[in-house]
Amino acid sequence: MSNIPSIWRIFGACVLLVGCGGSADRADLAVAAIGPETTSAQEAPSSERTVIEGPPPPTRPEHPTVTASGVAWQRLTTGAGQPPTSADAVLVDYTCWAGDGAIFASTAGSGRSATFRMQELIPGLAEVLVDMRPGERRQAWVPANLAYAGRPDMPRGDLSYDLELLAVLSAPSVPPDVAGPPRGAVLSASGLAWRRLAAGHGDRSPTPEDIVSLHFSAWTTEGVLADSTLLRDHPVTIGVARTMPGMAEALEAMVVGERRRLWVPEDLAYRGRPGAPAGMLVVDVELLDLLELPVAPSVEVSAGAPTTASGLAHELLVAGTGARHPGPDSLVTLHFTGWLASGELHDSSLTRGQPSTVRVSELIPGWREGLQLMVEGETRRLWLPPELAFAGKPDQPQGPMVYDLELLAITD
Repeated sequence: MSNIPSIWRIFGACVLLVGCGGSADRADLAVAAIGPETTSAQEAPSSERTVIEGPPPPTRPEHPTVTASGVAWQRLTTGAGQPPTSADAVLVDYTCWAGDGAIFASTAGSGRSATFRMQELIPGLAEVLVDMRPGERRQAWVPANLAYAGRPDMPRGDLSYDLELLAVLSAPSVPPDVAGPPRGAVLSASGLAWRRLAAGHGDRSPTPEDIVSLHFSAWTTEGVLADSTLLRDHPVTIGVARTMPGMAEALEAMVVGERRRLWVPEDLAYRGRPGAPAGMLVVDVELLDLLELPVAPSVEVSAGAPTTASGLAHELLVAGTGARHPGPDSLVTLHFTGWLASGELHDSSLTRGQPSTVRVSELIPGWREGLQLMVEGETRRLWLPPELAFAGKPDQPQGPMVYDLELLAITD
């Protein structure tokens, strides 16, 4: 395991962010089964997790390959290409079973593969992956001492895996000037240093209220990679105001298409926050796009909007193309945006650039009811009274909420 927390891991709650307390309200199941330290970005408002249905765990063969540490595995299909190094990330499809035979986590049925840094994997799984090649599929049996070793809220026993390595995502090269800003770098009044790596083509710079799509890679001044979107194979989407001060300052002076290298002093980065990288960070950032914030709707229920017996008011915004409604335990993929009664944006999957895939039964009551009224392709606005939203949940809004939901797919 790396002793540098990944910025990707922190991104889920507060990577490059300011005021990050309490923003990640549930760990991603896929991440939880692979790496003992990784959590996802805040996703759809959840209440509780249900048992995942699926096949039984694989039966350990009589003569598997067994490593010196005790990890057992068998190859199901061969692959080609180079295996991952400890600095790389991997794109995988997998299912993980706990010792009692129940599925702990799986990418099956979600429509999304999972990406993880090799440094963040539980030791037994890193040992399995280190000599796999893209396209290869294995079943593996990881002993408890190489899994979670008694970590609270995680399986305590052995784990079983069915795992396919889809791709290896190579780590970016360490910049030659990672130790400090070179002669000729621009130094701002705040102490941020930067130099332009590539000119942009846009005609507008972001404001603190804008949402941006960007690629970044970040290192400590010792050349240790903290994280990179290149290891996730997709950019990140985030509000400028949520980024750390040094990043926000740089973004507000860039245009779309521009790339810069930043030397961000600690007082413009994490300011000594426990668990975050200490000292100066060196960040290569490329501004890919400026995205519009969703427009806040009226918190007053629209005239003529139907209201259910529970108090949920709803309005059809865009008609769907499907005919099937989600059931109470369906897995759905959707975009959402939510506002407080004040009109302030609370959260949106649009700011992260990717939809959320969640089980209906895991959601807050108003979502559970509203989604079952919808069909695929539909966008619907929901007005949730407090008792159908977060009433009584610590660190969550306690008043009414307004949500726009776009149901993209029902996956089971």
